[in-house]
Amino acid sequence: MSQELQDLPQDVDQRLNYWHGLWNRSARYHYFFGVISVAASVISTSLEGGPAKAFSIIAAIATALIGFMHPERRYMKFVRAWRVLDVAAMRYRHGLIEKPALIDAVERGEALIAEFEDKFDAPAAEAKDVVAGDAAASPVAGAATPAPGDSPPPDNAALQKP
Repeated sequence: MSQELQDLPQDVDQRLNYWHGLWNRSARYHYFFGVISVAASVISTSLEGGPAKAFSIIAAIATALIGFMHPERRYMKFVRAWRVLDVAAMRYRHGLIEKPALIDAVERGEALIAEFEDKFDAPAAEAKDVVAGDAAASPVAGAATPAPGDSPPPDNAALQKP
């Protein structure tokens, strides 16, 4: 009772592979730079002089790259979308759903990515453009929303004297 599997439409298959590559690469970056950071830090404590400074610099750079790249956020953004599409792709291949349901899964994945970007990526980038105390004048909606770990912008109304 062997059922032949259906091939995914090329654009859906490419999207599935692209999202998989993005979350997989992001997870590897996170662990790679994390291990380098911890190892270099530990090694620097056991050395003196120039070598200790060199390993301290390596640890600082690795830590900075994690902070700058946010690979854990990128991982979460794409793994959620990939999971939705992966399950739908499996169902499609086995003939359990039709193409419109598969396209709906692509849309749900894109919506998850957009939701994540709205919550984490965009506010952090926009908040850097907002001058402290000038958040209300920003033309970008949501620009005053802080990223996780950032301090919220000052409440201009609370700073004004009665």
